[in-house]
Amino acid sequence: MTVFSDRFRLRKAAACVAVMVLLGLQYGRAVMGNDRGWRACLASPASHDGDEVIFTTYTVTHIDGPDRFEISGVVSGVPVEGDASGIALGDRVSVKGHFRASDRVVVSARQQVHTLWPWKVGLGLLGLAAAVLAAPLGFTIRDGRVVERG
Repeated sequence: MTVFSDRFRLRKAAACVAVMVLLGLQYGRAVMGNDRGWRACLASPASHDGDEVIFTTYTVTHIDGPDRFEISGVVSGVPVEGDASGIALGDRVSVKGHFRASDRVVVSARQQVHTLWPWKVGLGLLGLAAAVLAAPLGFTIRDGRVVERG
């Protein structure tokens, strides 16, 4: 028996799905239990004052002025103190900064606006559509199985 044979294919598929679910649960537990992230800073502000926090590809949800804005992603409503001049509502940004416990804000040390984000999403969807449309050219269904053409 080989891994790619048809024997026990339902069991193999179920095992693959189980592994994917377990990996997802492990990742969720790692993110939610992170003792260095935003949630930890809010839970114990005094002990995390000055800690470095990183937010990757978050959405700008509110702009409070030229030096303050709010981002949301995995966590919502994170206040950031930093240059907001090149930022618009709905932009995708990554922010690296330090937590300031006195007013519970992230002081941005470095931030990047992802101006090509919509193009990246569109290109990914285009690739998925091309793969779905091209699949019948290389594969067919015979006797209830997907088999290679030719």
